[in-house]
Amino acid sequence: MTTKSWPLPLDPAADAELTFLRSAAATLPDTGPAAFAGPRPTRQPRLLDLPAPPPYLPLDDTGLRQHLARARRRADDTATGALVWSDWDISPTAQHAPLRGLTVGVKENIDVAGHPTRAGRAANVPPAVADAPVVTALRNAGALPVAGCAMTELAVCFDGNPNRPPVVNPLDPTLISGGSSSGSAVAVAAGLVDVALGTDTGGSVRVPAAACGVVGVKPTFGRMSRTGTVTLSPSLDHIGVIAPDVALAWAVLDILLGPDTDTEAQTRHTGHPGPSPQESSPDIRVGWPTGWIAQADPDIADRCREVLDACGSADVIEVDMPVAAETAAATNYLILAAEAAELLRDAVLADADTDPRVRSLVAAGSRLTPSEVAAAHRNRLALSGEFANAFADVDLIATPVLPSHTPRIGQTELPAADGRVLEWPGSADLFTAAANATGLPALSLPVVAAKAPPIGLQLIAPWGQDRALMRAAHLLERQTQAPTRGETDTRRRGDR
Repeated sequence: MTTKSWPLPLDPAADAELTFLRSAAATLPDTGPAAFAGPRPTRQPRLLDLPAPPPYLPLDDTGLRQHLARARRRADDTATGALVWSDWDISPTAQHAPLRGLTVGVKENIDVAGHPTRAGRAANVPPAVADAPVVTALRNAGALPVAGCAMTELAVCFDGNPNRPPVVNPLDPTLISGGSSSGSAVAVAAGLVDVALGTDTGGSVRVPAAACGVVGVKPTFGRMSRTGTVTLSPSLDHIGVIAPDVALAWAVLDILLGPDTDTEAQTRHTGHPGPSPQESSPDIRVGWPTGWIAQADPDIADRCREVLDACGSADVIEVDMPVAAETAAATNYLILAAEAAELLRDAVLADADTDPRVRSLVAAGSRLTPSEVAAAHRNRLALSGEFANAFADVDLIATPVLPSHTPRIGQTELPAADGRVLEWPGSADLFTAAANATGLPALSLPVVAAKAPPIGLQLIAPWGQDRALMRAAHLLERQTQAPTRGETDTRRRGDR
């Protein structure tokens, strides 16, 4: 039965959601208009002097056929719930295309011609008539969009979807796979596809990447077209890339980002790709926001800090961020709720079987007042100014992706090493939301230790410094000698 009343009634869950949103709004500081006016001079020439990741080596005809056959067998033999459709008979592309043979999974809220863009819903929708521009760009570069990837419904939640089979974390089936780009992360981690596209509104690329031990990156806001996607929040949505390592993420982003931005061009004062492995890399200054880090499980914070300290080219600098992590997350969530209520209204009204969590968010978000939403936008600008101030002294900001260990399925309370208990999913976006609210590029780099679940180290770079971020991530990945994912990685990098 279709529900037509608007606004949606406040059932107990929706009322609790509204109470949470109103409480979050009440915590926002009464800031005046921010004076942030975009990028300001930073230290980024140092990052652009770092070595670039190695290039992707395109496949020849024989390698392409073998690669697709292996991918098909792996998908057939692996019950992950990650894929909602697949097309392993896709035609080969031009011989000399830069990404020839690279298999791509596409989150099911991004249009792929001939396939329905259901965005995690049970509803029947007609097939997309055209590719989203990001998919077109990858096809033109020789990549093969071979699969659609499962997601939480309408990209709202961090785990689970009642309309889809469980998406199983291939590293540990008792752990959640994250969300909302859960299928994209699992498809990459399980080796079903080489890379995958996702979307990120509060951490939805970086959180599942951290949970599944892969790389997840969202670029600067607006760097990649969102045309052809099901929008959740136009102020916060980003398309991102999930890959097994920085090199493959770089290969895809380099195509999707297009020419350097003015910000990158202004700081690219040398024409070479960085020092050779025999040369010393320039030291980078990594900001460690101590007030934010204090909110994390000390075990998670220590493991992330150990990665930074182990990198001989990284100088870790403790910095102060006057805007608290909780305020940044509240700011982002208030904007998300208000915009989602408007944009998801028709979808929720048309489907009585909508995930109750989505329905609660829309019902609560529709009741936020203009003043509450305006306060969130003011704080969003204030947060941008705080990051700009920090980047005058450091090259990057680093935090954990999640403040806790990856939760087990059904777990809502996460004991920390210091005796505190962190809530899930309430704490999921504590550190990731700020990059959405500010639009800054951010990346999740897996931190791997023997007999321990993977966690994610988040790196945030200044506005427009997407390629600089990737170079820095490659440095950390290389110098800390993070374990690779075995045969599939070397094969994709051309060691065939």
